[in-house]
Amino acid sequence: MSRPNVSLKDLSHDLGKHYSIRPNLDSVQELESYDDRMFSFSTEGSGEKLIAKYYNTTLINKKQLTVLARVLDALDGFNTPKVRLAIGQTPIVEVSEGLLVLFRRIPGEILGSRPQPPSFWHSLGRIVAQISLQMATVDSSDFHRELDWDPRLTSRNLISLRLPEGVDREKVMACVRRMERTLKELPVQLSHADINEYNILVDEEHGMGLIDFNDMIMAPRVVEIAHCLAYMIHSQQLNTEVGRNIMKGYGEYIKLCEAERSIIYDLVVSRFGLSCAMGQQKIDEGTANGYVTKCVQDNVITLAGFLRLGRDSFEEEVLKD
Repeated sequence: MSRPNVSLKDLSHDLGKHYSIRPNLDSVQELESYDDRMFSFSTEGSGEKLIAKYYNTTLINKKQLTVLARVLDALDGFNTPKVRLAIGQTPIVEVSEGLLVLFRRIPGEILGSRPQPPSFWHSLGRIVAQISLQMATVDSSDFHRELDWDPRLTSRNLISLRLPEGVDREKVMACVRRMERTLKELPVQLSHADINEYNILVDEEHGMGLIDFNDMIMAPRVVEIAHCLAYMIHSQQLNTEVGRNIMKGYGEYIKLCEAERSIIYDLVVSRFGLSCAMGQQKIDEGTANGYVTKCVQDNVITLAGFLRLGRDSFEEEVLKD
């Protein structure tokens, strides 16, 4: 899956033609991303920061992006706890390198791996639950789609991919098979599907924000919280207490059934297994950037840690009431 090939000349041309904006080229900074291209910049004569995002059309089309904008408008009504979203107020335009959308830059810093107090993780769990409840009211055929990250397709996608050295493929595949059997029996709803540490904004004045909704799919609701747990525990050096606090906040709004709870560990392992394999493919093809390479290195360590921890200990430390 290639990323859009965009130069500063292309960026300047597209912004001028479609948005009547002239970027200050000295202020342009590319933001690292996996599949798309994002450029942060200020306009000439203004200090306001904007972001131009080139979407990869193998992931999302114009109609899906339009539906997504409506979903984000609905979610923006949350204010307890505060949820802020990157919503493009300008038209979605088709360009030679995919789709282009202009965003205002939202205040806040990417969460990343910075430590946070237990109250933060509790609030995050509440936010994930609130978003999940809101998304359950939206049934759009445009998001009944197959993406590489869809957990229900993990075994199919892993067949042709090589896991990095040091990863126990048999243990990963056992989790994948168990997860896929159960997911088939669960109802689906709209899901962000990628609540990781780089898609959460933290700002003392405005609260917490969530960005990057273009991987949304229809999937069982447990996928959302499981992937959130996977990435947050990963970002905090496998601190399972973080996961426990997230689940406490989540549980205030949503009570998962036993079938859902039984595959959270499998979803966590499967997500990192697929992430490692897809990143390794980019490395093997020579198309990986520094961001992808570091992700693979970090994810291999995390996956090994979750496999050592095991299902029983994970459920005792994260899921037990």
